[in-house]
Amino acid sequence: TEYPLLMAAATMAIVPVLILFFFTQRQFIQGIARTGLK
Repeated sequence: TEYPLLMAAATMAIVPVLILFFFTQRQFIQGIARTGLK
């Protein structure tokens, strides 16, 4: 098995998911903060 190729493919698959997760998490927290302030 070509581990470097496998790791590269896994990284390329995981990175966009992590970016999306952090972005949505920030938006989610801001939404809760706005609701809590009202």
